[in-house]
Amino acid sequence: MKFKGSVMLVGILIIILGLGLIVNAKTFKSELEEIQYAQNLYKKAEQSFTSAESQYTDGNIVMNKDGATVKEINTATKSFLTAANRFGEAEQYYNEANVILAKYVTEEPAPIPEPIVYNNPEPVYVDPEPYIEPEEIKTFLGTIQFDLDKAIIKVLYKGKLDNMITKIIESDGAIYVDGHTCDIATDEYNMALSRQRANRVVNYLVAHGVKRSNIVPNWYGEENPTVSNATEEGKSKNRRVEIYLIVYK
Repeated sequence: MKFKGSVMLVGILIIILGLGLIVNAKTFKSELEEIQYAQNLYKKAEQSFTSAESQYTDGNIVMNKDGATVKEINTATKSFLTAANRFGEAEQYYNEANVILAKYVTEEPAPIPEPIVYNNPEPVYVDPEPYIEPEEIKTFLGTIQFDLDKAIIKVLYKGKLDNMITKIIESDGAIYVDGHTCDIATDEYNMALSRQRANRVVNYLVAHGVKRSNIVPNWYGEENPTVSNATEEGKSKNRRVEIYLIVYK
């Protein structure tokens, strides 16, 4: 009976010790999680502090720059405000972590970094530089004349066009191709005919190496005669396409 009683006592002690180990294990697990949480808070605090220093540095670079624009100064002001917020976040994380670890660590808690002191600058307004309109230089290259009611380029003008093309390609400027007619026929018909003449010259220029994106075709019908339409000679001169080279400086 004594032997059996001893066995039962040992068994009870083992059960009690096992329960104690289980309780201790659970307690240790909870403490470990709390310490890890505090360590993560320290990391967040360091990240916020680093971000604050970066924002403050960016703001100072702009404020110390000669001739900073209004946009740059406004951006610098926002950087200072963001830096202040980040310093506040860092302090909050450090304090929370120190409270947790104070229960487990006997040494002094981690110090809170001192925030950088800066003056909130007043925005400086700089007058924008005035816009300067580029100078347009318009050069008349020549005229191509057409027969009555025709939009076909005569052979005798193709050499003249080829000489123009050489100048156009060398300059790489914009090209105005303006179509015109005499006053025979209706306004609507002449407008369509002047458009055909302008497009015929455009096609010739493109086929011989001029960039289509550089060409601006225009058509005016009988609106802009170069001479009076009172004579047949005048009418003949008004059946034309004028070509201009436009360069901006």
